[in-house]
Amino acid sequence: TQTMLLRLVYRLATEVSPRLAWKAARLWVFKGARTVNSYRRRRQQGQLFPPFFFLALTTACNLRCRGCWIPGGPPLELPEQDVEKIIVAGKQQDCYFYTLLGGEPMLYSALWSIIERHPECYFQIITNGMFFDDHNVRRLVAAGNVTPLVSIDGLQEHNDRRRGEGVFEAVMEGLARLRRHKVLFGVATTITAENIREVLSDEYVEKVIGLGAMYLWYYGYRPVGADPSPHLALDRRQMLHFRRELLRLRRRHAIILIDTY
Repeated sequence: TQTMLLRLVYRLATEVSPRLAWKAARLWVFKGARTVNSYRRRRQQGQLFPPFFFLALTTACNLRCRGCWIPGGPPLELPEQDVEKIIVAGKQQDCYFYTLLGGEPMLYSALWSIIERHPECYFQIITNGMFFDDHNVRRLVAAGNVTPLVSIDGLQEHNDRRRGEGVFEAVMEGLARLRRHKVLFGVATTITAENIREVLSDEYVEKVIGLGAMYLWYYGYRPVGADPSPHLALDRRQMLHFRRELLRLRRRHAIILIDTY
């Protein structure tokens, strides 16, 4: 609704650094619209080239979450020169938005050099939120062209049941640093059969807003990986409930709510 939009604009104006908000508007929103137009023109001409990229930089991770798709064994990494080639090729096609994920992308040794080498691009880092110490947050703010998307799967009990004991508290400390530095960031929440009632509640969304997140990115759980835990997957009734509640929450809260799938 219009009221929710005005409340969201107010939050952006008061909770996000003007410099970081301007960079997001220019590099993410404005360039993103231009990128989609270029993609549509390519499609009309029979050319297939994506409008944006998801780059899995590494399989290394400090957590072992239930249902993660990352295989075990020695970590694998996408070579830095390959990442560079992809971004250079993307820019030639008017693509400037890149989601970086893993594993844990903050463990990728060349992460900051890639981000700093392409200040005209905008990067979303999907992270478990365990690495937002003062040094990394200062580096993120200095770059300005990054939005972290931090994975939280409910409040402490549900989150730590899937991600490990003590993870929730550590993530809260990192998010507090992001908020103090007025960083534009989001929260990614996987909806499972165990946490569905909690994470689709008004209380949970208000908690995420209170943490300083500007967008809440929901995933429906998919049973994959070495520990697929199929009992966590949503059934048909729960999927319909998810969709209905998402539409309801969008009308009530000053945050961007996204159904990823």
